[in-house]
Formats: sequence, structure tokens, C-alpha cells
Amino acid sequence: MKKIMGLIFLIALVVILPAKVNAASWGMTYDSTDQDTDGYFTVTLKGFQSDNPNGIESMSTTMTLTNVELVGEPVSSGTWTVVREGNTLNFVTSVAVTDPEFTLATLTFKKTGAADDKCSITFKCNEVEKTVAPKTKTVKNPKTGNVLPYAVIMVGIVMAVGVYYITRSNTKLYKI
Repeated sequence: MKKIMGLIFLIALVVILPAKVNAASWGMTYDSTDQDTDGYFTVTLKGFQSDNPNGIESMSTTMTLTNVELVGEPVSSGTWTVVREGNTLNFVTSVAVTDPEFTLATLTFKKTGAADDKCSITFKCNEVEKTVAPKTKTVKNPKTGNVLPYAVIMVGIVMAVGVYYITRSNTKLYKI
């Protein structure tokens, strides 16, 4: 009986232990800035990785541009070198990066087309697609601080309530 229990325990260990191994994962995140009055905005590409003790030496992404064009060449960050081949960006480094998060490059775009056309960039990296658009500025009405209209309304309400109560308590308002 002890031998059977030991054998079951050994089989259970063989089955359970390999299930704890995590695969390395990596990818990119994208952050855009506000669009200025001339239609320019920037997108910062950042990489991430986890469970990768050897680090990462290369990454790539493919861009699909909608009503926007890439202006100039990408500006690389740190040890990364950017190689552009059409709408594909390849990032390579001579030293493997082991940081969990790192900045790859900054791209500058300019909106094309009509003013009311929506513009966006769809990035595809590691079979994951992410659409990025410039952030829009929200315009809020300034507070004027003018309380006079509110004061006039409140005085009118107080006067109406006062006249109502005076007329209800005095049945004879006029003496003849």
C-alpha cells in the first residue's frame, strides 16, 4: 500500500511541477501627445517584458497610418537603434535589455486631410494590434464669478414667499 501511495505521489509531482513554468512575454505600449495647431503630435513607443532573464535584443512593429504621415525619422532612445523599412519599425540593441519597461523611440506625425477627418495609427506588435490617436484638448468655459443673477433670483423668491404669507395671514389687506 505504501508503494502505491508513493507511486501516486511521484506521478503527481511529475505532473504538477512543470505547470509552474512561466513563458517569457513581451510587447509594446504607445502614448500620444496633444495635437498642436499645425496638426503635429508625437507617439512614444515603450517596450515591456516579463519572465525573461536573458533580456531582449530586438523588437519590431508595423504601422497602419490613417489620415496621418510620419514626419522625419524616428528618434531612438537609450541603446536602441531604429531601422525603418516602409511602415515597419525594427528596434535592435547590441546589449540585451533586462529592464521590465523601457523606452524605444519617439515618432512625430502630422495630420493630413480635412480638419474634421479622424486620424489614427494602428500598431501591430507580437500579433497584438493597438490603435493610437492624438489626444484632444477639451475646452472648458471660464468661470466668471458673476453672482448678481443668482442674487436677483433669490431676492425675487424671498419676496414672493413673503407676499404669500402676509396675504394668507391677513384676510383683510385693505381697510376701507
